[in-house]
Amino acid sequence: DEMAQIREFIEIAGEYGLAYEYINCALERHPYKISGKAAIKLLEVGLLMGFKSGRENDKRFDRR
Repeated sequence: DEMAQIREFIEIAGEYGLAYEYINCALERHPYKISGKAAIKLLEVGLLMGFKSGRENDKRFDRR
């Protein structure tokens, strides 16, 4: 269900930032295991696209 929701954010709504944040939250909540390479790619996407989370502890990375 979560993967379908993420796909909907990307393919139908074009909400890449929302999909990125949803992926990060899912990784924190559930015991998914991803490779180190995938983790680095996810980080690179976030940095290149300027995606941020709305969490208080991520505020220092917000460029808005």
